Amino acid sequence: SQKTATNEHNASGQNITVAELTIIGMSCGSCENHVNTTLINSEGVFESTTSYESGKSNIKFDNTVISIEDLAKAIEEETGYVVTESQIHEN
Repeated sequence: SQKTATNEHNASGQNITVAELTIIGMSCGSCENHVNTTLINSEGVFESTTSYESGKSNIKFDNTVISIEDLAKAIEEETGYVVTESQIHEN
């Protein structure tokens, strides 16, 4: 089970960075939606795919607009879940 959300408004696509966050506290599909909504509403995020089963969120974003640290902070502040790890995937 995983859910994907996209924000076409942000998808200019010049500087796409792919990252994975490990998140503790998600237990259902609505948890996935909560994380995706938080991420997609963040400026610079193109796409977010979150799975509560794996505890992972894969994010495509513009790192000239927002940092992975800012995204982790947004998740923690908006959802109350805890981000334990972030990893940038080299393109």
